[in-house]
Amino acid sequence: RQLTMHASMANYRAEQEEEIEFARHVIERQVQGKAVNDRRVRYSVTPTAQFSGDIVAVSHSPSGALYALLADATGHGLAAAISVLPVLQVFFGMAKKNLSLGLMASEINRHLSTTLPVGRFVAATIVRIEGNEGEVWVGGTPEVLLLDRSGLVNARFGSMNLPLGIDVDDAANVPPQRFEWTPGDQLMLCSDGLLEAHNRMGEPFGSQRLEATLRDAAPARRHDSVRDALAVHLDGALAHDDVSLMVIDLE
Repeated sequence: RQLTMHASMANYRAEQEEEIEFARHVIERQVQGKAVNDRRVRYSVTPTAQFSGDIVAVSHSPSGALYALLADATGHGLAAAISVLPVLQVFFGMAKKNLSLGLMASEINRHLSTTLPVGRFVAATIVRIEGNEGEVWVGGTPEVLLLDRSGLVNARFGSMNLPLGIDVDDAANVPPQRFEWTPGDQLMLCSDGLLEAHNRMGEPFGSQRLEATLRDAAPARRHDSVRDALAVHLDGALAHDDVSLMVIDLE
């Protein structure tokens, strides 16, 4: 009887691992299959489980406009990862049509409102850059920072909208925030998993530590310097939530 139970458990684990690998393959194809490489953009995602509820993506319109997305679904793991798949589909499709961020946010919200169960939603930051002008839509994610060459904050773009998927009528009620920049400036996006990452003493990484790290780093090193500072802060501990970070060079 024990041998039979052991064999059954072994088969169950093998089936679970096969299903997990299949899900990972599908999700990675969605993320990487349509994303573009852009030398102006540095980003990373660190999951707390086998799957990440945070996702980042970059795309170009036919006119050359740069679109960037950082999304953070409720929770983490496989359920959160599945939640962001509709976001990616709409993001890539509408970026290819060179559509506005307001329309993009409304369409993503409509898809999520009809597919996600109650209590599930996706916080997101969406950026569009063309020429020397840009616009940013923020719904439920930490504020986006516009940095000058020295790393000082020139502007802050806080969340003006609800996260996507909460209310089908409320997305993009507030228009995207527009901005201009000087060549050499940078845009910094992150998920709340970065700011809320607690060390062994229960101290969060926090916005003050983030901005101090950005000021102290050379422009090309700012993304990596934040990652290094987070690793020092955690000192081997695991962040309790997925962590995503994006730095965009504005040329």
